[in-house]
Amino acid sequence: MPDFQYRAYISYSHRDEAWAAWLHHALESYRVPAHLVGSQSSVGEVPARIRPVFRDRDDLSSATDLGQTVKQALSDSENLVVLCSPAAAASKWVGEEIRLFASLGRTDRIFCIIVDGEAADDGPVSACFHPALAEIGHTEPLAADVRKWADGKRVAKLKLIAGLLGIRLDELRQRDLQRRRKRQLLTGLGVAAALTLAVITLVSQVSEKHEREKAEQLATFVVDLGERLQSDVDLETLALIGAEASRYLQELDPERLSAETGKKVALALRQMGRVSQYQGKPEDALKAFERSRDLLSGLYKKFPDISELLFALGNAEYYIGNLHFMEGRYESAMESMQDYHRLTGKLLESDPGNPDWMLELSYSHNNLAAVQLQSRNNIDGETLEHVAKAVRLMEEVVALRPDDEAVASVYAMTLAWAADAQIQTCNLEDAMTTRTRVRQLAEFSMLADPGNNGLKKNYAYALTGLARVQIFSGQLGTAVQNLELAISILQQLIAADTSNIHYRDEVRNRRVMLAKTLAETGQLELARTMLQELEPEFEYAGDFIDQSGAFQLELLNFLLAYTDVESRLGNAESAREHLNTVVRLQSKSLNTSAAGVFDALRLVDSRYLWWQLNGNEFDSLPPLPVFDQSAGSDFQTCAAAESAARMYVLEGDSESAARQVNYLRERGYANPTFMRFCKNHGLCG
Repeated sequence: MPDFQYRAYISYSHRDEAWAAWLHHALESYRVPAHLVGSQSSVGEVPARIRPVFRDRDDLSSATDLGQTVKQALSDSENLVVLCSPAAAASKWVGEEIRLFASLGRTDRIFCIIVDGEAADDGPVSACFHPALAEIGHTEPLAADVRKWADGKRVAKLKLIAGLLGIRLDELRQRDLQRRRKRQLLTGLGVAAALTLAVITLVSQVSEKHEREKAEQLATFVVDLGERLQSDVDLETLALIGAEASRYLQELDPERLSAETGKKVALALRQMGRVSQYQGKPEDALKAFERSRDLLSGLYKKFPDISELLFALGNAEYYIGNLHFMEGRYESAMESMQDYHRLTGKLLESDPGNPDWMLELSYSHNNLAAVQLQSRNNIDGETLEHVAKAVRLMEEVVALRPDDEAVASVYAMTLAWAADAQIQTCNLEDAMTTRTRVRQLAEFSMLADPGNNGLKKNYAYALTGLARVQIFSGQLGTAVQNLELAISILQQLIAADTSNIHYRDEVRNRRVMLAKTLAETGQLELARTMLQELEPEFEYAGDFIDQSGAFQLELLNFLLAYTDVESRLGNAESAREHLNTVVRLQSKSLNTSAAGVFDALRLVDSRYLWWQLNGNEFDSLPPLPVFDQSAGSDFQTCAAAESAARMYVLEGDSESAARQVNYLRERGYANPTFMRFCKNHGLCG
């Protein structure tokens, strides 16, 4: 740094003193990865440290100008870092520091980091960017954002440092993740070693006592330790703990356990199952969940008057059903969810006014509806009844516990499935209202407990659900924004726990959705680039039919989206290649005699794309199953009506196609793929 005394100057409002102190320490204490030190970046040689950093401790509120010390420090600083907040946006002196630094010819070395407020140009009260930034040409400054629902402190710090050093963020993030993974691995190994030593010590201390007492102490110790650590470590560390604990838990005789100890052992087994599930090991997860269920079932038979055992047994059925659900095994999921519903109903019967049991029964209604909504069958009246009962029970619980953030979170999830039911009945107006409320509730819960990653995940899901309705309604701009924010939140969760395969799958799914939406806004090349980047993530080992139902669906949707984009770009050969893959996979996996409506919709989509690319020679395509194409059903989905319209066009029946189009237009359906189809065939009127 031959020409400057300071690496950076921090400009801030003194109302943000605490944030300025944090950033000052964060920058000066950061050690640049050794392999980068001395290399050439876009702004020169990469240093080993980012210091010194100038932070003015004096309050300038009563001053008449910046003062010579501040002016000299600005002149001697290589970079200017502006802490952005409503207070900073209203600060005269933050503006003066920005203008003075820009006048030195270093506008491109001004960096912003948001610590409060909204990044919107709606005045100094709620905006966080000072008007002086726009004056110097930074009308839409790219900013790191420390807020928990955005980048978070750690990623925001790395973004800022990458900018100061002139290097890519990925270069710092990868090394940062390696450092964190090493610390976590050492922590995990230390925990496992400590666990082993403590268990051996405990066993030796109680070796002369009765077997049952020893089993109870051992199980309680192991389970309580795992519960204390669960919120502080990642999946790999929990897996180490689980593996170590499992060696001891398997030796316990269920007949010798008390009700409380047996329940704790069952919960420990469930915890192991959840870790396995999120690590992408569904078979191991199912074994753990079933062991937990079987243990609880035996305990409840011995102690039928203990309601907590009935509650735990119902939840055990839920975890089994949810695993089947996530794997696309909907019949098995429905069986377990029905058992869950039966047990929770019995629970509420034993204590009708208990809000915890009311909440649980609402959840069971919700899950029965969810399986039906997500399965290969169409929605029916029974499903809508489950949805209505779930919402009604949840509203009773909310009335009893209006300030409970956990209840608000579950209420949001219940409304989310209600919105999906509304979409299935092509009731988009109500779905938009419901999904907007879901987003508000999810945001409320997340902000009330910003360190809770589960609530962050729920918020990302709420944003995605709202984006889906916005796409159906033709509101593509806001849909893109919500998808991008959802992806950003999930990527933060991945950065916090790289072993969580579930989050990676969720990001992949949303990136496909985003690419399809961007294509409909005319950004075909960008969409194609995104799909190319995603292609390696859809590689699968073994036979397609051995994959989970969820992965099969995602892969087919990805390939159909890729086909459509390539076709619209004029890349017919590439489009045919991807479509041929779709046809081959459908031919291998689909049992047309048992195919449901969702299978039929994808078959029609692929057939329509085939017709556009190859004409009406359909001999090589799998046959279409017979499905109801009429718009007369009270519960016809928007997607089914759109698919029926395409099928009628392929059959040359324009009159029937027009009826389907009218059905959709009356309901405000403006999905851009539908609107393109509608205009291309002169059906929009």
